[in-house]
Amino acid sequence: MQWAEPGLKNHTLSMLITVAFTAASPLVFAEDGMVGLGDLAGGGFASTALGVNSDGSVVVGSGTSGSGYEAFRWTEAGGMVGLGDLAGGIFLSRAYAASNDGSVVVGFGTSGSGYEAFRWTEAGGMVGLGDLAGGDFYSAALDVSSDGSVVVGSSKTASGHEAFRWTEAGGMVGLGDLAGGSVKSVASGVSGDGSVVVGFSNSGHDDVYDEAFRWTEAGGMQSVEQWLTDNGVTVGSGISLHMAEGTNEDGSVVVGYGEFGSGKEAYIARVAPDPDPDPDPEGSGVITLNQVSQSLSSISEGASMALRSTHLLVNSAYSRPMSRKVAIGQKNLWLTGDWGHDNHNGRDGTIGLAEVGLGYNFGAVQVNIALGETGAKQVLVESGGIDSQGKYAMVEGILPIAEDAGLYATLGMYGHRGDADIRRGYLNAGLSDFSSGNPDTRTWGLRARLDWEDAYTVKAVQFSPYADLSYSKSKADGYTETGGGFAARFDSSEEEVTELRAGFNMAMPITTANVQLVGNLEVTHRFDNKSAGTSGQLIGLFAFDLEGREYDSTWVKGGIGIEGELGKGKAFLMLNGTTEGEMPSAWLTASYQMLF
Repeated sequence: MQWAEPGLKNHTLSMLITVAFTAASPLVFAEDGMVGLGDLAGGGFASTALGVNSDGSVVVGSGTSGSGYEAFRWTEAGGMVGLGDLAGGIFLSRAYAASNDGSVVVGFGTSGSGYEAFRWTEAGGMVGLGDLAGGDFYSAALDVSSDGSVVVGSSKTASGHEAFRWTEAGGMVGLGDLAGGSVKSVASGVSGDGSVVVGFSNSGHDDVYDEAFRWTEAGGMQSVEQWLTDNGVTVGSGISLHMAEGTNEDGSVVVGYGEFGSGKEAYIARVAPDPDPDPDPEGSGVITLNQVSQSLSSISEGASMALRSTHLLVNSAYSRPMSRKVAIGQKNLWLTGDWGHDNHNGRDGTIGLAEVGLGYNFGAVQVNIALGETGAKQVLVESGGIDSQGKYAMVEGILPIAEDAGLYATLGMYGHRGDADIRRGYLNAGLSDFSSGNPDTRTWGLRARLDWEDAYTVKAVQFSPYADLSYSKSKADGYTETGGGFAARFDSSEEEVTELRAGFNMAMPITTANVQLVGNLEVTHRFDNKSAGTSGQLIGLFAFDLEGREYDSTWVKGGIGIEGELGKGKAFLMLNGTTEGEMPSAWLTASYQMLF
């Protein structure tokens, strides 16, 4: 699974480059894997990467040099470069964050007064930012705005730890804390424009954890939950937002972690702008990354359902082409229907089709033409669902290969067009929410089959073996959802499937009135091992590219039914089932045909 994010300053959900830590040296993880960054010269080999700029070209952290623990800045061109320390104290410095272009680095060092926040530039070197008045001397810078002009972090006052915001014009200013608990607040992130600060504070709201906050100059410090509530979001019970780690360019999106009923999870909180200038409006709310992943992954069923509908057509309604074979010069008119459950691999749905067809035997070939409709429904996560409808046309030819021996070839092709009403469900602030779309789908396929009719008989049971090769390709158009707090824009998706089937049909007379018991047993192998992936963008947040799920490659299908004369025609009824795979788990086939 890949995530790419265009908006969160310095804090991507999963960038192409992320920063990790090992006991030996920091690592950069890029598309081609992890790359060690080395360490500073002179000390024991140890280094830690703690921050990265917006495009991943600059990494900052701390390493062991000949002087002690020292903040570093790494680039591909210059390697790892120590940034020194503040004068007067023991040698100790650590870098936590960098500006968008990497030219400004912030963290803390040890000055003559104690631990002190710093701001580093190549021109000015490491400069201490002081601390808040009243308590033991302590401050640490944890984040910096896009242009490096605003620095945030935490400092000690007479009352306790307090979040701060620093600018060159105003110096270090305390931001207070949330009311109700002990005096404790830490600023862990700042918006790209420097106007919004986020972090955590002890509010007394939770006996165990702190509470995430969001600060602006106009509104002061408020909890992220209160910020959401003030903007029309109803936050469900059992949700506690403990930490805010970062925010985007204008502070309208906050990321962090909290308790969401099932445990501690990462979240994205957002308040949509009013009015929203985007032609695809953003929504408001708070959602976990797990909910995002589950709901987005389920949408790949759109293209897969179109394929399953046509597979039902080819491998159920047309699984016995010899039953429609007529004498030279005869015509055949039929009605067919299928309906069943589609419950393999965690699916939960129904599927069906209805068709009318006409065939004529020209001698050298019998041509069959059919028109029909398909329908399928599938339940998705969090009460979401897909309702897919379509129409198809099919043409096939039955050719005698060795008619005296009962060998026939069947060649067919079909086209299917439809649409899918998709309702993607997810929990927004702990409550059910939905975003909907309506993509068109198109499927086409080819099929070649060899039947050996009545190849052998065992105790009045006739066996007719066959082999069947089919190829199909389905495409679901891209679409943009409407409604819900976290609508998405989905790219088009394509899925191709090649399958080989081998099995035999059986027939055994059970009365003298041309009624027989019929059966079918076959093994199917799918050569493709994965469904189509899902890609697009969660509107206003980030792009996503999720892998498709793995297919079951081999399964067994069986069926048992009855066939016989009814009125002026012939009726057929069969109950079918599969062990696993992409076909429905169980379905009923019924048909009626007349010769003339």
